Amino acid sequence: MNNSSTTIEEQPETADARFIVSMIVINAFSGLLATVLNLLIIATFIKTPSLRTPSNILILSLAIADFGVGAFAEPSYSLVLLVNTSAVTITAITVDRFLALHLHLRYQELVTTKRISVVIPYGAVAGTVVETILFMNSSINPIIYFWRIEDMRNDALQLLGSLRRRNNGTNDTGSSS
Repeated sequence: MNNSSTTIEEQPETADARFIVSMIVINAFSGLLATVLNLLIIATFIKTPSLRTPSNILILSLAIADFGVGAFAEPSYSLVLLVNTSAVTITAITVDRFLALHLHLRYQELVTTKRISVVIPYGAVAGTVVETILFMNSSINPIIYFWRIEDMRNDALQLLGSLRRRNNGTNDTGSSS
């Protein structure tokens, strides 16, 4: 019986570890995406003088800020996830002690190992979802810009096409030598 209770108690820790690792991987991808897309907006703005209107300058300013978030803040978000899991666990301990004080004799009937094993992962997921929603703005903004501003989208596609042609030209030249 002791072995089965140990297994039940270890399962939430393993699930939490897998969840945290998956969120770190997703965040790394999100940070890379935010960095690359915002850098594309900045490069498009620099290469295309006709985009230098007051509204687009504000968008450039936001792209620069979001580039910084994607390049510097999002990599440290992995630490936020770990701290968030710790905070959820501390909150769960506080609620547990509160229930122990106020429920007295019903505490052992209501607060079981199985219920705690279910509550902890849900709390970690809820906290992480809130944190993720707060940080997703920097990854979504470049996509919105390209969708809404046709000139910027077309210029970015031209820039990517010229870069692709330039890379293909250097590859063809290098293979013929």
